[in-house]
Amino acid sequence: MGNPFFTLRLRSAMNTPDEWVCRIVYRDGSGRVTERVVSPIRFEGPRVLALCLGAAEPRGFRLSSIEDVQLVRAETVLCPDEKVKMLERRFHAPLGF
Repeated sequence: MGNPFFTLRLRSAMNTPDEWVCRIVYRDGSGRVTERVVSPIRFEGPRVLALCLGAAEPRGFRLSSIEDVQLVRAETVLCPDEKVKMLERRFHAPLGF
């Protein structure tokens, strides 16, 4: 599955998305290690679905491939205006960032 402490941190951010996002260290299928800032949406079996704030796109992450999770105050993370506008168009609603 994955580290239970990481799961708790992801769930904390899910439950309070206006307050917290997560900085994750993730090893992809080809072995590359990347760091992402994400807003977790829900667990889907062995994965977590999250909005990757850098890409402004939803992404799925295997819990077993997450090497670290840190909670980050959401107010400290900036999402560029053009990405917010794109997301608002995509979801047909103002996001209020």
